[in-house]
Amino acid sequence: MSKVLLREYFALCEGGVCQDLLTEGEKRDMKDNGAMYLTGLMQQADTQNGNGRVYPHKVLMREMETYK
Repeated sequence: MSKVLLREYFALCEGGVCQDLLTEGEKRDMKDNGAMYLTGLMQQADTQNGNGRVYPHKVLMREMETYK
């Protein structure tokens, strides 16, 4: 089976207006190092997501550890 890239789009800012929540250091990290900061609810365990999948809490906790 070949790998397929999944893409989902969600509007990031309600009404098209985004709050500036980053510190000056975080902004510098984005500019200098290509860092990315995400805020908000990204995934919920044991709840159907936008593409119909349900991920158990155990699975999400395991995957979250890989990003620490």
